[in-house]
Amino acid sequence: MLKDPDAGEIYILVDALDECEISSWQDFLTLLDPLFSLQQPEGNLNVKFLITCRPEVRAIDRDRSLRIDSAKINTDLSKFIDVKVDRLSKDNGYPTTLAKDIKAALTMGAGGTFLWASLVLVDISKTKIAAKVTKKLNNLPSSLGEVYYRILSKIEDVDEARFILQLVVEARRPLTVHELATACALR
Repeated sequence: MLKDPDAGEIYILVDALDECEISSWQDFLTLLDPLFSLQQPEGNLNVKFLITCRPEVRAIDRDRSLRIDSAKINTDLSKFIDVKVDRLSKDNGYPTTLAKDIKAALTMGAGGTFLWASLVLVDISKTKIAAKVTKKLNNLPSSLGEVYYRILSKIEDVDEARFILQLVVEARRPLTVHELATACALR
């Protein structure tokens, strides 16, 4: 695709590179090196890369990178949490003190990660009873990996989930829910 002169402008986005194991992102960046020097017969390749990661990823070329101040990210994350918790509290009828507790717990636990906050909010939103929300707040996952572990541990039919994941990965195009259901029925 990158060598096709008719492909037009190509954008490649890799999000959260820092959430991979160090050896994985180092291998990935090594594989990308040749792409940076690829050229079409008539000139430079028309491709743009956007790789997001935390500053810990030292292999990123600092001359061609843009650092976004973490304070700005935390301000945006705080606004995100405020809006989502206000809406959640209104929808579920949580008392004001509980909303404040949720905001404080999410702000402290998120570590600048929107995904962590949003996944935890989804879990909290399933709980209507204030005492149970408080219990969840006292037992929040400490990392994104733990959030994923908790989500995956709730899967009841692991074989079915594995089959669906294989279908999604191997499909040439995104499958509809109806197509997935049919494939599961025919399995």
